[in-house]
Amino acid sequence: MEKVIFFDFCDTLVNMQTANAFVEFVLKDYPKKAKRMRIKIKIIAKLKIRRILQLFFPDMSFYKQMRLLALKGITCSELEAKAEMFYNQIVKSNLIAQTIQELNDFQNSDDTVVIVSAGYEIYLKYFCKDYGINHLFATEFEFKDDVFTGHCIGKDCIEQEKVKRIKDFDNFDYKVCFSDSDSDLPLFQYCDERIAVLNKEKYNDKIPVWVEEINAKVIWH
Repeated sequence: MEKVIFFDFCDTLVNMQTANAFVEFVLKDYPKKAKRMRIKIKIIAKLKIRRILQLFFPDMSFYKQMRLLALKGITCSELEAKAEMFYNQIVKSNLIAQTIQELNDFQNSDDTVVIVSAGYEIYLKYFCKDYGINHLFATEFEFKDDVFTGHCIGKDCIEQEKVKRIKDFDNFDYKVCFSDSDSDLPLFQYCDERIAVLNKEKYNDKIPVWVEEINAKVIWH
């Protein structure tokens, strides 16, 4: 039986949300950019016009896009270097042992492992390289003339967009999904077996309703 296993990344394989964390990591070297970004977000939150402005950024959550725009103008080579540093210094030390072990077990069984994440491809590819994963679907940066535009290529890899990107795996006999969030309900519903990865502190050891509704197994960490 051909089996494919889909892993979300943030709060599933790593105990953090990596997208905004990466932006903050890069902006440590750009304090003026960081300050302007925080002022803009603060003003927009205060004026309560986020929903209006979201119309201009329909493919990504507004605050995620606002943070990403702060990196506009940084060269591809610098962002690539920062991405490798971010993976080595931050991501690797926050990996979730329980789900990493699950991933390794599937790899050793010659099952097909796929990472499908709203995190950024620019650093996730280093994780995939470390763990021998050949299939990565993530949100990709857009570069023009070797400079980051502040936008991504296509839509943010989240919710229904994840399912659209993995259609090439329709021919597998059995599909498994690991994720921490009900935002991945489209992905869970696409799969035959569902595993919810839950943080004990966040949920106080109580299984949320959405997990019970999809009849998912649970991994606590």
